[in-house]
Amino acid sequence: MINFTHELLDLDDRKIKDEIAMQANGGTPVSLTLGRACAHALCATFEDERNLSGEEKFQRGMLAVEVRDNAAAELKAEKVTQLKKVLAKLYGPIVIYRAYPLLDPQEKG
Repeated sequence: MINFTHELLDLDDRKIKDEIAMQANGGTPVSLTLGRACAHALCATFEDERNLSGEEKFQRGMLAVEVRDNAAAELKAEKVTQLKKVLAKLYGPIVIYRAYPLLDPQEKG
């Protein structure tokens, strides 16, 4: 099981702020959780993916809703791989360093 409500920490072990959510809510501080990071990445439009089909976008949206605030999600390996792929496109190294071991315990963290 994956706890997508886990708050991600920066290099100093402080909670990372969810800048995307903060823009949407007038700047009120929000912590970046694994689920929120995954949902943001799944919903982002990347230059190399401009031609995704409607079905692919639908599947990403469905997965974003499933994981965003889920404290006990069970995902198949291909969904975890998909999450890792889109996270790497949207976020820098520290978010990836914190997120990958939560998604896949085999990752060193």
